[in-house]
Amino acid sequence: MASIAVLASGRGSTLAYLVEGAASGALKAEISMVVVDRPSTGAASIAEKASIPLLLLDRKEGSSVLSRKIAESLDGKVDLIVCAGFLSILTDPLLKAFRGRIINIHPSLLPDFGGMGMHGMHVHRAVIESGCRCSGCSVHLVDDGIDSGRVLARRRVPVFSGDSPEALASRVGEEEKPLLLETINAFFAGEEHPSAAKIRAAVIGKGGREHALCWKLLQDEDICSLAALPGNGGTALLEGCDNLPMPEDEDALIDLLRGREVNLVVVGPEVPLVEGLGMRLRKAGFAVFGPNIEGARLEGSKAFAKDFMVRHGVATADYQVFLAGEQEKALGYAASLDWKVAVKADGLAAGKGVLLCSSREEVEKALDTCFGGGFSGAGRTVVIEELLTGPEVSFFALTDGIDYLLLPSARDHKRALDGDRGLNTGGMGSVAPAPGLSSDIEEAFTKAILLPTLRGLHEDAILFRGVLFFGVMLTSKGPKLLEYNVRFGDPETQSLMPLLPSDFARLLFDCARGNLPASLAADRGKERLHACTVVAVAEGYPESAERGDLISPLPPASDHSVSFVSGAERKPDGSLVTAGGRVLSLTAWGEDAAAARTAAYDLVQRVSFRGMHVRSDIGLF
Repeated sequence: MASIAVLASGRGSTLAYLVEGAASGALKAEISMVVVDRPSTGAASIAEKASIPLLLLDRKEGSSVLSRKIAESLDGKVDLIVCAGFLSILTDPLLKAFRGRIINIHPSLLPDFGGMGMHGMHVHRAVIESGCRCSGCSVHLVDDGIDSGRVLARRRVPVFSGDSPEALASRVGEEEKPLLLETINAFFAGEEHPSAAKIRAAVIGKGGREHALCWKLLQDEDICSLAALPGNGGTALLEGCDNLPMPEDEDALIDLLRGREVNLVVVGPEVPLVEGLGMRLRKAGFAVFGPNIEGARLEGSKAFAKDFMVRHGVATADYQVFLAGEQEKALGYAASLDWKVAVKADGLAAGKGVLLCSSREEVEKALDTCFGGGFSGAGRTVVIEELLTGPEVSFFALTDGIDYLLLPSARDHKRALDGDRGLNTGGMGSVAPAPGLSSDIEEAFTKAILLPTLRGLHEDAILFRGVLFFGVMLTSKGPKLLEYNVRFGDPETQSLMPLLPSDFARLLFDCARGNLPASLAADRGKERLHACTVVAVAEGYPESAERGDLISPLPPASDHSVSFVSGAERKPDGSLVTAGGRVLSLTAWGEDAAAARTAAYDLVQRVSFRGMHVRSDIGLF
């Protein structure tokens, strides 16, 4: 195994991270020696506790003496020298003996804020005083200058309003250690820098959205392994994708991901994000596409989201929040809006917690449903807001906390029956891009909703790395935000994926690491495509759903269509049976919306299962 020496001067937090990485297998090298330049440091204690050979030096001897002693001790014994908070200057003969094999982690985006005196809090104070909107960290080769060697890798973090040097240092510090470990692994893998590393991805979730994400990720030539946890019968059919049981224990999940050398985790559903999985995986060193728990509250609590919108000037409907026991106050507010309101369960309700009302009786019933436990506790708090009218559109923006990329829009059909009748569902179909969406509307959305949201995240010091999904109503007074989602939608994702570039995995990887590119290099021709998805549901959905019914063999994916599995499981004999309410998402694309719709319904005719139901008017608005 490759071996490294770690040079440290202080408490040794980075050394401790590398020691833990070596023990868990995340670091693909052995730490053969630790060198410290002060008699008493935390780094020395860490080395002794881990039984790593320790070279104790005294910086008072001067740089030349220290460099000579390090060279004599390490030459021929280690493959790479890693400076982790080492403050003494390195000179020949060490630089000559290890030319191109000494790396250092620096707490800024070199070449900015490097050089003499730029270490510790001095760096972060200088960044804040400069007015820069972002900072970060860099791993670079060490040469005979100060922070002047070739930069191998960088990660960016935002500089928030009101940041102190300590707050910025903490945010940068969360990125330094994973970046340094990745760079060491890339060095020994023969890769020039981590950003060029092959992507080993894991997608968490089991629905049609996750099948579509896996299908798209596999089109990227930079993907070298992919796992779905737990996946479904559709992901099981994807060549190159492994379905793995989702561990219940978080430590077991981390061990599983490390065992597969995963370097990108895509969290599909909202529940694990709201429960903080993204944050915990990020702290374990993984690049995670999905927000931390603070950002996930934008979807996890509608009351929190509405307060956020109003505080930051996001265009939205008037509203008030009510708790269980405040039914009379809630009715009074609904009456002031002539009973034309949306009653929303505050918490997660699988996309079914919004009840549209136009009379006192409907409002009373909606409140009884929410306060009476109709949404498993998600309705103990409710938001009542004015009922907006107009076409509804879904907008999607990738953001790394600093920059953003706007993806194609989409529109879905939520009601169970044709003509937008029947009960609300998780979604009966979708089209992308949304029909009739002009550049003026997109510009108005960006100005009134997207940019204020990003500014609000910045002002509230919420680091968001993932996708922001905006549910927007195009009213006569302009676009107004109905709700945030903090993940890709379902079934919007199924229509969106065919329109995106083939380097989708690299795009998510860069976003998760704070390095979102400045533009979306879409595949030529795909900018003109339209996609349509028809969802086939089980008998009884959405109130109930039959399970275990055999699904006819799915048509193979073609250059214009694909069948995504939403709720089906694969039997040992390879057959698929229904295992949920929304069973299949049948997606097709073409040069215009009509061609995509025709192809999607052609696909519908080629699949069947007992009691299968589809809407016949998907794509007609």
